[in-house]
Amino acid sequence: MKVSIIYGWSEGKWHSKQLRKRLEASNFTVVNDHKSADIIIAHSGGCFLVPKATSAKYILLIGLPLWENKFIFKSLFEKIKLETKDWWWYKKTFYHVVYLLAKISHWLRMHRSWRRKTLPENSASSIFLLRNNDDAFVNAEESQALAKEKGWQYIDVYGQHDDIWVNPKQYTDLLESILTARL
Repeated sequence: MKVSIIYGWSEGKWHSKQLRKRLEASNFTVVNDHKSADIIIAHSGGCFLVPKATSAKYILLIGLPLWENKFIFKSLFEKIKLETKDWWWYKKTFYHVVYLLAKISHWLRMHRSWRRKTLPENSASSIFLLRNNDDAFVNAEESQALAKEKGWQYIDVYGQHDDIWVNPKQYTDLLESILTARL
């Protein structure tokens, strides 16, 4: 099956190296074309960029930024406070800056979609909203309410906002169990 990854605010291929390796080891093919993928994995602000015209059977929205009355900088500060204990944070932050500066048009398009709250409406796809239990950008109650309103499946997973990049096993295992249950 073909899997496409839609990156968040200032993310790119460097962040997803481990995830792509795990997907390929599980016999998935990682592709760049979101419209022709069988599965779309969207992270953070990338959840707002899922194309309307897609043949994806499954869409995983991971870390959809959703916390209505919380300032983004407060969430960012909380995230940094949790992550700076980890050596990976310093390298990741360097790449965040690189991707932010190199892909300003991506960031601007994402920001516009985020302001309009453009989210997938594809009824032909099974959509799963995944929330990490220590995610400073995502409110559990608001996420559950949104999933219920949209008819999506809601799943709580372990970890922080960027855990998909450092601990991809739980996500690939979850994806495999979703596929096994649906086949």
